Amino acid sequence: MATITSSGIGSGLDIESLVTQLMTAERTVPEKLITAKETSAQTKLSAYGQITSALNAFKSSMATLNNASLFTSMKTTVSDSTVMTATASGTPKAGSYSVEVLQMAQGQRVVSNATTAPTVAAGTLTFNFGTYETTGTGDDAVTTFNGTSSQTITLPEGKTSLSDLRDAINSAGIGVTASIVNNGKIDQLVIASTAEGATSGFTMSGTDGLAGFSYDASTGGTSTLSTLDAAQDAKLKVGGIEISRTSNVIDDAIEGLTLNLLDSKPGTTLRVSVSNDREAAKTAISDMVTKYNEAMTLLQNLTSYTPAESDDEEAVSGTLVGDGTTRNLMRALRSTMSEGISGLGKILGMSLDDDGKASLGIAIGSDGMITMDTGKLDTALANSSADLSSFLTGTSGFASRMQTTLNGYLDSTTGVLTARTASLDSQIDDLADQRTKLEARMEVLEARYRAQFTAMDSTLSSLNTSSSYITQLMNSLSSSN
Repeated sequence: MATITSSGIGSGLDIESLVTQLMTAERTVPEKLITAKETSAQTKLSAYGQITSALNAFKSSMATLNNASLFTSMKTTVSDSTVMTATASGTPKAGSYSVEVLQMAQGQRVVSNATTAPTVAAGTLTFNFGTYETTGTGDDAVTTFNGTSSQTITLPEGKTSLSDLRDAINSAGIGVTASIVNNGKIDQLVIASTAEGATSGFTMSGTDGLAGFSYDASTGGTSTLSTLDAAQDAKLKVGGIEISRTSNVIDDAIEGLTLNLLDSKPGTTLRVSVSNDREAAKTAISDMVTKYNEAMTLLQNLTSYTPAESDDEEAVSGTLVGDGTTRNLMRALRSTMSEGISGLGKILGMSLDDDGKASLGIAIGSDGMITMDTGKLDTALANSSADLSSFLTGTSGFASRMQTTLNGYLDSTTGVLTARTASLDSQIDDLADQRTKLEARMEVLEARYRAQFTAMDSTLSSLNTSSSYITQLMNSLSSSN
């Protein structure tokens, strides 16, 4: 509410100045105290936020590390990746394998005549699915079709175009698809099996307006349809042994490997090399070391104290210097990490100096930081990956134990940092309430001061009036004498 102010009319006193000075004196001390407490709480809250962020990053690195597959993964290379690629789908044995891709698996495809558009009208078209088999050779070769299942589509009255037939086939979802290709003169209908392999062959039997689409590759096709691709299995040699598969993705030829055939190249032997891939494990360990050091550096900076070196300088204190929560956190992290480093050290064959600094491998120094010899780590990953995996991963592994330590501070319900942050938030809210109450008291006090000075001004005005009257009266009496 706006306050009407004025100087003393009767007294001549500067009431506004007096009230302002009194209010400043009343407000300064409590307001500075509240502001100082708010600043301290906000600064600590920010510091705890930084710590939480750093610990979450460290915890994430530990979760990544807690993965046994990091220490068993393999990498593959193929001498010609345009013909075939290979990926580790299990735990293949390291070594070299020979593969020759003789032919690709493919599904059957047929196409309509390239010069004469077929007649399309209402009718049915039955697809018989199965395998074409050829016996004998040369002029004695005989091809037969062995059907295993059938599906029928119906083209209703009024549908007379290739696109109508294409749409009817595609909407049926029966294991074949149809598409239209314009060859520059007319549209051609292409019908293809959705599957690969020799068992994806089919014949077609049409009735009424679709009678012209009857087709059987074993009889050489018709004037309406001809073969684009015959259904066939993939054929390849693995280690000199010829095998066939219905798909170009083969996961049972070499144990633990999936072969993806991209092209056939008879007469060319591909070399598939399989070796240990420990880069992901090395990266995970290195990231863990980095995130731990970053967290410890932050904690040390927040709790540091640098005394003044001369009278002209001031001591420098970290935001959380002397903070018990932070000190306990640093001790907990260092204790758990020291335990882990000791175990890693045994695996890596490292030694430690008397002061705890690393002389080889990976170790935690007296300053709380981790140092790591990547060469030593490479050797351990190459020769002792199973031991590293056993120590680092699993529910009782080092990564899980460190995550448990971190959860004690980060848990959203019971975490120490969560509770400390909530306490600071509550303190900040309480200080905001104190500030509001202070403002309310100041308004009441200011109103009282103004009322008192106004009353004093009125009294002085009355006294001045009385004084003036008496003076006039005395002057009048003196004149009459």
